[in-house]
Amino acid sequence: DIEDVFPPPTTPPLFMGTAKRVENFLEFLYKCGSCCVPEEIIGKHGQVNESEWFVQTLRQVLPEVERAQAAVSEYLLRDKDYIGFTHQNMNTDNAMFWRDEDGHVCAGFIDWGRFKRDNFARALSTGYMCSDLCELVQHSDEL
Repeated sequence: DIEDVFPPPTTPPLFMGTAKRVENFLEFLYKCGSCCVPEEIIGKHGQVNESEWFVQTLRQVLPEVERAQAAVSEYLLRDKDYIGFTHQNMNTDNAMFWRDEDGHVCAGFIDWGRFKRDNFARALSTGYMCSDLCELVQHSDEL
């Protein structure tokens, strides 16, 4: 039975050390990745600007998220109606589709590496992270 092969999801290990990761991220962003974020969001490039709202918000909000992660995970896994078979991303190379002799669409998986039972909300959020952003924005009203 497939449910025996793929056990129900469990609360993942907690990620700690967010404050340090925020500082590492900011240092990288300002020194190497500033071309990815407009100056009106992060301020002048090159040095972390302590007064920018972006920096202050990351430092304030992410530790709160870290403290809440166990409660969020427990909430996501509480209702079994929102648990199902998922894949970590929505890349098109993970699945194959065909029509059977009656014209019905059939689907199969090629990439079983990240196939598991999980909460649908978590699966969708990680899937969107792997989507083409321009395509997603252009068709967001249709989703």
